Amino acid sequence: MIRWIVSVLLLAAAFGALQLFWLAPKRQSLAIARREASLCLQERMALQHRVADLEGRLSKLKQTSIDFEAASVLQEWEILSLLTAHDELVCQLENEISSGQVSIERLRDRLTVDLIDGMLFPSGETDLKETGKEVLHKVGDVLNASQSLRVIAQEHTGEILITDRLLEVNQPNWALAAARAVNVIQFLQDVAGMDPAFLSASARSEYCLNENLSTPGGRAKGHRLELVLVPLTRPENQQEEQIVNEE
Repeated sequence: MIRWIVSVLLLAAAFGALQLFWLAPKRQSLAIARREASLCLQERMALQHRVADLEGRLSKLKQTSIDFEAASVLQEWEILSLLTAHDELVCQLENEISSGQVSIERLRDRLTVDLIDGMLFPSGETDLKETGKEVLHKVGDVLNASQSLRVIAQEHTGEILITDRLLEVNQPNWALAAARAVNVIQFLQDVAGMDPAFLSASARSEYCLNENLSTPGGRAKGHRLELVLVPLTRPENQQEEQIVNEE
């Protein structure tokens, strides 16, 4: 009986040893395979994140390209609008330009139309002359046809004889400049038929004059109304701030 038990135990031990010998490499291989599978999964997830990141960057690059192309087209349209308005104004105001009463200049992204005050207003007055109305009507016709430019009227007025009505207020030069600029804008709206949403007035008084006022010729050129024409696509506050800063 004892021998039989010993034999069974020996057989069991041998079988266990054999099983351990046979299963150990497989368990080791399984563990290795599991580790490799885990690493592959991590690498796969990392690659998926990388692909998602690259797709996002590609989408942004495409949008940037679209935005850049749109900005280029918009800039080209603005330049074309300014050039067209410049040519039309030069054609319509040929006589006034020849006589020195009007000058037109393109400065970067805008046009400036300088109108001598003597053509627009009686000295010290704010009501438009007939000659001034004729010129402003021509300007209004060109800008109405364009429908792409905003108008900022800036009146530059130095020390001149001012009517008694304006002398009653403080800073009469400011009052004169402001009233003249507003009257020009009002004429462009009411008579020339321009959209008031695209019009604004500004008074510069005697502080941004571009001529020496000690001579009659300098005073005639220095006292002027400046029509600043800028593309409608530019924000209004940005336009006016840039104009003031450049002066």
